[in-house]
Amino acid sequence: SSGGGGGGGDSMPKSKPYPGATLEEEIAFHYTQAAAAGILEGKVNLAWAHAHGVGAPRNLSHAAELLYDACVDSPSEVDAVAPALALIAVTCWGAWERGAEALGLGWMLERMGLFGYVNDGNSGGDDNSIDAGTVAAAAGEEAS
Repeated sequence: SSGGGGGGGDSMPKSKPYPGATLEEEIAFHYTQAAAAGILEGKVNLAWAHAHGVGAPRNLSHAAELLYDACVDSPSEVDAVAPALALIAVTCWGAWERGAEALGLGWMLERMGLFGYVNDGNSGGDDNSIDAGTVAAAAGEEAS
């Protein structure tokens, strides 16, 4: 058989990543296959999945790499506009999160609903997280 795809001799591509996969995981799996095949929309959609952690591990760096590849692989400058704008957005998002973490402002991002950062007291937390009671007190609420 000729190269391309490395399907291990399978004549049909896999339709699910594994038994019991969620719908989001199945969709991300298909985006992964499309991205590996060089399909521009697959790279952009997989980047979105990684940026938001939907069906794939949340990873802004990987999302940025996929968007950069989509820009480089675009057949024209016009086709590169959407992935380029998304790349700028993901890069800014990552810089915002890193800056907020460095300043100890993860609680603010959690409060704004941007990402799960507040330590509920059960997970041990880390140096940059604060407990939910502190967030509630800062917001003038009672901790639950």
